[in-house]
Amino acid sequence: MALNTRLQVITRRAEEECLWLAALLSDEEKTQKGTARQWSARDTIAHIAHWYGVMAADLAGPRDRPAVDYGDFTKINDQIFHEHESQEWSEIMALLNHSIDSIVGSLEHLSTKELMDPEAFKWTNGQPLWRWLAGIGYNHTTGHLGELYRSRGQAEHCVHLMKRSMHLLNDLIDEPTWHAVNNYNIACAYSLSGQVEKALPFLKTAFREDPKLKDWAKQDPDLVSLQKLDGFKSLYT
Repeated sequence: MALNTRLQVITRRAEEECLWLAALLSDEEKTQKGTARQWSARDTIAHIAHWYGVMAADLAGPRDRPAVDYGDFTKINDQIFHEHESQEWSEIMALLNHSIDSIVGSLEHLSTKELMDPEAFKWTNGQPLWRWLAGIGYNHTTGHLGELYRSRGQAEHCVHLMKRSMHLLNDLIDEPTWHAVNNYNIACAYSLSGQVEKALPFLKTAFREDPKLKDWAKQDPDLVSLQKLDGFKSLYT
């Protein structure tokens, strides 16, 4: 399957993951409003939809515009929260669907060379477009949905989500450092769900694929449940 097609698949899958989670929500949860510091399910989906809207606009715009320095993401996320806090659930889902359609439409016209070239789109700030789409798009989405599942007491749903994510993203491109990120993320999901023994093999694989992850893993709050274990410490010997 061509890289172009794989990226279309994971972009569509991001919307499907939002819809699958939405199917678990009551009508009350779909209208519940959170705060800028404690998002509701509705706020989380609105945040995801917003960033896909940004991505759609970026792809539709000029390739040579400069990269945006977003600065303090806490401030940016607060602005996004307030921009969408009065929207109805149907408006949020319509934004998500429209943005996904737009991104997939743009992808249909891009070659593998354009997707792989880190200089093809100046606003990706030196990242190849495929990685920008997969990371800021699909990985960003699954990260927020995973947090939402855990906040609902559904940690196992988070693990299943991250498993699906890992397989899709690992199949996207054969690059060890990219695979390392995906294996690291599933290790974090297992750690946060209390399944520490299942986390260690994925973490070991991630370290082998990208040893640079070792420094962050020592301080990563998602791995607190592992960091004092002998099995974790042995990964550094």
